[in-house]
Amino acid sequence: MAKSSPTKNTPELATPDLWEKLATKWKHAISIAILLLLPTFLFPDVFWGDQRFVGHDTIQWRASSESIIAERESSGEEPLWSANQFSGMPAYLVSYKKMVPNIDNLIAMPETLYPASFFWVLLIGMYAFLLCSGFKPASALLGSVLVGFSTYLPIIIGAGHNSKFVALSFIPWLMFGYSMLRREDRNKWLSAFVFIGAFILQLRAGHPQITYYFMFLLGLWFLYDLVQASREGRLKSFYPVMALVIVSGLVTLLANAQPYWSIYEYSPFSIRGGGTVAAPESTGLDMEYAFRWSQGWGELLTLLIPNSYGGAEAYWGPKSGTSGPHYFGAITMIFLILGLWKSTFKLKWVFFGAGVLSVLFAVGENFASLNGFMFQYFPLFNKFRAPETWLVVAGFTFPIIAIAGLDYILGKAGETKLKDWFPALAPVMLLAIVFAFGSGAILSFEKPGQFDQLVEQVAQSNQVSPSDSRVQQQVTGFINGTLKPEREALASADSLRLLILVTLSVGVIIAVSFGKIGAGVATLILVLVSGYDMIGVGQRYANEKSLASKEFDAAAIVEQTRRPVDTWITENVKTEEPWSYRVLPLADNAFNNALPSYFYPSLGGYSGARMAIYDDLMSRSIFVGEFGINSGVLNMLNTKYLTYGPGLMLPGWEQIQGFEGVAVYENTRVLPKAWFVGQADQVLNAELSLAKINQFNFDPSKMAVVEIDRKLPELSIDSTATVRVSHYSARMITLETTRTQGTGLLVLSELYYPKGWTASINGEATDILKTNFALRGVIVPEGTHQIEFKLDPHSHSVGTTLAFLGHGIWLLFGVMALVSMRRKRNDAAE
Repeated sequence: MAKSSPTKNTPELATPDLWEKLATKWKHAISIAILLLLPTFLFPDVFWGDQRFVGHDTIQWRASSESIIAERESSGEEPLWSANQFSGMPAYLVSYKKMVPNIDNLIAMPETLYPASFFWVLLIGMYAFLLCSGFKPASALLGSVLVGFSTYLPIIIGAGHNSKFVALSFIPWLMFGYSMLRREDRNKWLSAFVFIGAFILQLRAGHPQITYYFMFLLGLWFLYDLVQASREGRLKSFYPVMALVIVSGLVTLLANAQPYWSIYEYSPFSIRGGGTVAAPESTGLDMEYAFRWSQGWGELLTLLIPNSYGGAEAYWGPKSGTSGPHYFGAITMIFLILGLWKSTFKLKWVFFGAGVLSVLFAVGENFASLNGFMFQYFPLFNKFRAPETWLVVAGFTFPIIAIAGLDYILGKAGETKLKDWFPALAPVMLLAIVFAFGSGAILSFEKPGQFDQLVEQVAQSNQVSPSDSRVQQQVTGFINGTLKPEREALASADSLRLLILVTLSVGVIIAVSFGKIGAGVATLILVLVSGYDMIGVGQRYANEKSLASKEFDAAAIVEQTRRPVDTWITENVKTEEPWSYRVLPLADNAFNNALPSYFYPSLGGYSGARMAIYDDLMSRSIFVGEFGINSGVLNMLNTKYLTYGPGLMLPGWEQIQGFEGVAVYENTRVLPKAWFVGQADQVLNAELSLAKINQFNFDPSKMAVVEIDRKLPELSIDSTATVRVSHYSARMITLETTRTQGTGLLVLSELYYPKGWTASINGEATDILKTNFALRGVIVPEGTHQIEFKLDPHSHSVGTTLAFLGHGIWLLFGVMALVSMRRKRNDAAE
């Protein structure tokens, strides 16, 4: 396949400028030096100062991972189970160590260089990809700046979405690998080695959502190549490319069998795999939940004018809130139309099509006919939430088309006339003028539902009715006199800023068109303009609240949140056996906060992939009953303490401590980690089981509810039966039991998860029964027994072996690439 080129028949400049006179190696050296330097301007306090990013999600992750990290360090093996949040869950999407080392381990090792180290990976990868696509060094430099400094990147870095940023940093290398693979002059071993390596690293970043999004781009690109090969009668020569793509995909999957086999295995049991009582046949997220943070149609204006919808603090768009807009840069939007209109870049329609498709997906619920269909029928589309994230694809593809448009003009320096390019640039210039001086006449600056929300707040604070005319007048005055003018000022300022950038860019193009400056110098000027533009806007949304001293890591910051109540609970949840009671921290936003789980086992936590059965418990069982709390469920979950404000009156709970507005209530009926029952109610499905445990007289100490389609053996009550937990860890729970009167059902207060947990009695395997909707049960005969629950899934053990094998095959491709290059050099010498 021929090498893609953005322009053809490019005339040589009559008088090359200083940049054009440089040797190619110096152009590359200068470009790379600029790309290495620019991230330090985006985060000067981090790179040059003593600060580091520890965003909200980083802190939440560290808190939720504490029990896993502690056990990993003490036992020397991978825990696989997170014990301290949501009453336990698989650790695969919390903290799951990659067993096979790779280059990404080395990149991540100097933590003080984060995020600069992965910025460098992204920027250099983008530069290499654009060079491979036929762009000149200066254009590749500009394209790298436009892609690498989209405002979305500082936003996710500040929020602590580290895996998402790392995943994005390897995307250019993935595209670079495919660019090599599709070339007719390719070294098949080297191109496959690069493509597989980039694909492996991208997946290892641990953010499948980003991988999924860019598979759309890669898929469209591959289909384009296939169709072109068919039209041009080159299918026979394209078959090797197809074979290399298939082999590369298989080797990549093999090299990532650990952790993705375990994640795939867990998916049907998480909220991302469906399977809740409300939607038992679902294979993905709830649609309403998934489509939160859909980009509004009008809000797409922020791609060009970042503060047109208020930025972050003054945001007035349709989403509930935002940390900032997706801004692609003035240069991108100025030259995008020109690239589509004039450029001969062969892939422009492929990249534009993928970008437009991603924009349509980004509006989510605001284009329900398309996205509802995709959600229902397209594979894996329903696994991911926050549709606005799709814009990362357009943020990658649109700048490439833009620099192709710029190359059209630069390639004809001194030859083009105004009519050749001005019609393409005029719409952006006109838009900038209109919004700079008339945004108030076009945009409403009113956030949907905000008026009613403020009316409720003012009415409550003044203890009057929301229909009181004085309240409504006060809110109307505040919105019209304060909020709307502030929002309009932000939009006007950014519109004027856009107008200045457009004018400056057009001035550069005019200078090139009339031969006043050369193409190289013009591109470098635009690099400076785009750097100023992108970095300046990005710094607005680099959350300073996420900065902390480099002396403190995430664990130290979490430790700083420790309060006397946390210390007291930590000391008092311990038992004489090797397990601890759980706590329901209602005083601390229990089910959207992992901080309590850092200190003690919590019923709550912070995860977008918690278990579906536990999600049902949270939403349909824990907060039911006459007093708003299902004490029977809390009893069976080992919930010894509950935190809330003072004065809570609940049967079976006693307030025993108070700490600065936080009261601790003790459960007088709490059950231990495991206990026997002599009676069981058999049901056939989860809906019936949930209904049983939600009955007001449900007493888990006497009766169990078992989901089973066969008859249970006859059970008997044994008041002398004993259960002792002799070992308790993330992958092994050992119990010593004694029964003197018949068969009983042992209930273990650990969440039921059939993909990995096994049970044995005196070394002989036995079934784990789904008990009390979410727990584990085992039928135990009369006598003295040792019962073991063990977590050792094949997805982890075998998956690790397969991952080593996949990496070995990848390295073999590298060895063959070296051999082939050496052979080629020898042949050339001969």
